[in-house]
Amino acid sequence: MEQQGISRYEFAKEILETFNLNHELIILITSTQMSWTAKRTKDSPLNIGKANKTLEIEKTLNKLKTRLNIHLNK
Repeated sequence: MEQQGISRYEFAKEILETFNLNHELIILITSTQMSWTAKRTKDSPLNIGKANKTLEIEKTLNKLKTRLNIHLNK
């Protein structure tokens, strides 16, 4: 995930891939199909640039996966 912005759908897919989960767990919909409390612009990707640098998202997700596997296999 090197890009600066990512859709909520793409972010969810990254999580599913990391944890080897079925991609059918998420459904791609348009923003008009969501019942947001606050109004959103039509194109509102998650800005992950700073978070990606600070948190190293892929590395963190893989650490979480490892720790969960250790915990679940006890």
